[in-house]
Amino acid sequence: MEKALCDPKKLSGDGRVCYDTTPKIIKIKGIIDYNAKGLAKMANGVGCYYSDEKVCTAKGVPPSKWSRLLSDNNSYRGQCNGHTNAGTITYNSWGLNSLAIGSNTTVMGVGKNSGIKGRGFAVRLASNVVIRNLSITDINENIVFAGDGIEVQDADKVWIDQNRFTRIGRQWITVGWGKATNVTISNNDFDGSSNMGQYCDGTHYFGLIISARNQNVSLVGNWFHHFRGRSPDVAPPEAAGQAPIVHMLNNYFQHGTWHGLAATKPARVLAEGNYYENVDTPIIRYGSGDAAKNAGYVFAPLATVTSQCQGQLGRVCTANLVFGENPRPSSLPKAQAFTQDLTVLDAMKKAVAASRGGNLKPFPAKNVPRRVMAEVGPQDWLR
Repeated sequence: MEKALCDPKKLSGDGRVCYDTTPKIIKIKGIIDYNAKGLAKMANGVGCYYSDEKVCTAKGVPPSKWSRLLSDNNSYRGQCNGHTNAGTITYNSWGLNSLAIGSNTTVMGVGKNSGIKGRGFAVRLASNVVIRNLSITDINENIVFAGDGIEVQDADKVWIDQNRFTRIGRQWITVGWGKATNVTISNNDFDGSSNMGQYCDGTHYFGLIISARNQNVSLVGNWFHHFRGRSPDVAPPEAAGQAPIVHMLNNYFQHGTWHGLAATKPARVLAEGNYYENVDTPIIRYGSGDAAKNAGYVFAPLATVTSQCQGQLGRVCTANLVFGENPRPSSLPKAQAFTQDLTVLDAMKKAVAASRGGNLKPFPAKNVPRRVMAEVGPQDWLR
């Protein structure tokens, strides 16, 4: 698999970056299982239990079902403060060694039952990359900091489309910490169902982190379901240059036990035409006390907006729909969370001009469940 993706002579010494720019299409038929006996590379580390111990104990969930945090890396050790030592943690080290993809590469599943288990992909210092029609699953499900599904860093023109992500201990997708421009994440099935969740409620917490500099990322037609939070978490680092912008449109959010979008300054997020069904808190964009100053900038209408959007984007902005909301006491009321910050439209206009791309136009949110469920995830016709 590694040799097909990248010429070994053009792979960095640590295996993290592929400098092979030869155009190629790699097709995966069936499941490549890096968790299989004889292929898995098991290792031992140290760390702590990372589930909410009080909540899990009250629910009668034993420690064997709690998530763990691998803290071998110095930068993670502080996150074990206040958590019980878990002793030796056994994990598959393939999860920490993602498959590097170089520029001008398409990786594609053949039919709806193809993909990879136990290991993810990394797009670093690359452009013109497509990852499509794959199931990316079972990467150290109960261990935090032991692998992501896909990592995008210092990349341009990346399309992640019609994949399925589930049972991954950390992020389904991580976009950061370098630049990430012209990234489209579309028609993916993000399944948070998990017996190893941080809050022992059968859902996955970490979701997606979009935290790149000068980023321009679109999330279109994805299905987020049985999730706890960070769907997505948009928290770009402070940096000079183009205002970071994320466009969320026509996504289907279903059965979220806490929050969907979490936006932190200086993030600019345009959320329109999305459908929220039984999501506790669709948007979090502020903190309490001093943290409130870090609220991200969000333009997320609950009614069709014509004037401002027409002037900045040349079209109408489409309303989001929310059903079954039951926000926490610490959350903003819906009317205050779905803000209409005009700085977002200005940033969106500049991002579209800089990329010379099209201005994506959502369809009405009422049509989202039907259309998303008809198109989401790996498809048999894609071969």
